[in-house]
Amino acid sequence: MHELTEDQKQLLVSVVWDQYGQLLPFFLFEDVMLSLFEDVPGLECLSDTQTQRLIHELWIIYHDQSQCQADHPGNHPVH
Repeated sequence: MHELTEDQKQLLVSVVWDQYGQLLPFFLFEDVMLSLFEDVPGLECLSDTQTQRLIHELWIIYHDQSQCQADHPGNHPVH
């Protein structure tokens, strides 16, 4: 499995942002991402270690965008 580009990571986070908002706790974010991974070719067969690493990378993006949104309510995440 090759690394996802930053744009691909952003797209996954944007799907969560758009469908579930900015306030998911980590455990729900993780569940949503695992569900999304099942529909993305190549992600459904990651090892547990790779999956957890990717989820944490995506959480950082999600959490940073949520923090930015809270700091600047007129801003929206980059899509």
